[in-house]
Amino acid sequence: LEFRRVLFRSARIQGTLNDPELNLLFYSQNLQALDGITARNIELIYNEHDTSINAKNLTLGGLTLSKIAAKIENDNGQINLSANSPAVILEGFNIGGFNAKISGTTENLNLDSVKAGEINLSGNMQVYPAIKLNLALNSKNFRLERVFKNLSGGADLDFTLNGTEKKITGKGAITANNLNFHGLKLTDINLPLNYSNGNLESNGTFKFYDGSAKNLFNLDFDTKKFTSNLEISGLNINKLIHDSIKNFTGQISSMGNLSLKINGDDKTCSGTGNFSANSGNITGFEWLDSINKSDGIKFSGIHAPLLLQSGKLIIKSGSS
Repeated sequence: LEFRRVLFRSARIQGTLNDPELNLLFYSQNLQALDGITARNIELIYNEHDTSINAKNLTLGGLTLSKIAAKIENDNGQINLSANSPAVILEGFNIGGFNAKISGTTENLNLDSVKAGEINLSGNMQVYPAIKLNLALNSKNFRLERVFKNLSGGADLDFTLNGTEKKITGKGAITANNLNFHGLKLTDINLPLNYSNGNLESNGTFKFYDGSAKNLFNLDFDTKKFTSNLEISGLNINKLIHDSIKNFTGQISSMGNLSLKINGDDKTCSGTGNFSANSGNITGFEWLDSINKSDGIKFSGIHAPLLLQSGKLIIKSGSS
């Protein structure tokens, strides 16, 4: 059964009409509505006072609500909606449970309390005569490992979203004291966020092994393409290598600088960059100490052009 771009499979409808009261039960094993909206085992029970909706899974693009239960009460045009789900799945990652309370009319809705895991959403949505959004998104100590494979730690999020059906803009920031990326430590993270019609930009700063880092990041949600320009100065090479390489026994007394320009999408990335270090020396290796028992091997500086291919960082020829 298909009705105005809504496809039903294994559907059944039953009900009673006792003028003016209508009672209706609708069930569909599978439902597809518009692009990216699907539901499994959805059940709708309707009368003039309230409507109950239950579904095994409700999917909106990359967002899935499992075992969702919702109830909509209608009192002379005033709407009260409550919904809950034990799990919100975003692109395969479980964010946590979902609870929502929404009130208003068919023209104007207030998000009194909407929570998914540690993320809170509040604000107002005008539906008629034109769509307008005024939303606030915030979270304290949101665990990033729930969403990202190689990034862990707790971060705070504050973000506001405003707009109409023609243009949506947003502004906010992600902040954190300590994060871990591929086993490496980032501290004092501050990532301002600016969003406009599907494009997100951040000009962020953080500390990286005593070095100061800044990163200009841009993401297009429609194409899932991104660019990143990263610069780090004053990097403690010795601390970085000891965290990067297990059982590393040597010592390298030098400070370095790193720059990387990266572009990619949700499947792959590539880029180029440079690494440089000032003068220093290398000590602490048995084979080295047996050759030179003084102050190790001294070097006047290092310069290495870098290449990023398929997520792997390669030192190009021409390093010195």
